[in-house]
Amino acid sequence: MARKPRRTRPTILSRISQFAASTARAPRHLSGDTGAWALILVFFGVLAIVAPRLRAVADRAAPPTDEIRFVATPDWVGGSLIEHLGRVASRQLPDGPPTQGDLAAVHDALDRSGWFDQVRRVRRAADGDIEIEASFLSPVAIVVDDYGEVVIDASGRPLPEGTRMADEPHVIRITGARTNRPSRAARSWQGDDVAAALRLHALLQGRDWADQVQAIDLADFDRTGGLVLMTDLPTRIRWGAAPGEETPLEALADRKLFRLDSAFRNHGRIDQHHTGEIDLTMASHVVQR
Repeated sequence: MARKPRRTRPTILSRISQFAASTARAPRHLSGDTGAWALILVFFGVLAIVAPRLRAVADRAAPPTDEIRFVATPDWVGGSLIEHLGRVASRQLPDGPPTQGDLAAVHDALDRSGWFDQVRRVRRAADGDIEIEASFLSPVAIVVDDYGEVVIDASGRPLPEGTRMADEPHVIRITGARTNRPSRAARSWQGDDVAAALRLHALLQGRDWADQVQAIDLADFDRTGGLVLMTDLPTRIRWGAAPGEETPLEALADRKLFRLDSAFRNHGRIDQHHTGEIDLTMASHVVQR
């Protein structure tokens, strides 16, 4: 006795084909603008029903996630940090192929990690792996507060606890800040004193004598609005206002740099081996005390 043929359920594609065929056999009185608009509405109605099922089929067919990749990371980011951030991301992923909601959870977790200026994109690549495009906070200076040392970026935002900067090239620290670090990483430091120190810090980078500067001290900032350079002798060099914010009778930043360059060229040291205080703020001359 012959086996009874097994009925198969029509696939999504076959249903679309049937719809196209039925559309072709549509009554002729659906003509002109009315008929065209009716067909367009029917098409988008079917598409709205079919699209989610097609997406679900594609998700089930996608390969599982084997790797989490960060695209175009800066040179200072080491393998241990990438592994740590990979674990942060992987905790948001299921065992199977991730959904858009899972990718959004990865984005949020990385954004809260405190390592990034911006997490631009989290996507699943064709091979099933997760690719992350993000810009890291870039360490530029160290601030010393009541809790110890903390690495900050050029905008004064602290990097997460435990971040370290190599001592080569020389790192100029910022001391005497009015307030302590923010409670969370990647938040801006409160107050204009650290911002002023960072402007001077950027001006000193790359100078031949920069390694003679141990710190930019903010202890006098509230009282005078001035910054002080502390050399390794030690010597206090009164710099004055932040670059671009000089008072009317104060020497400008380029004049102050010229004086320090001349001292280094003539004496080998910007403090000229003087262990007291050097005042660069006057427009006409330098004062040693």
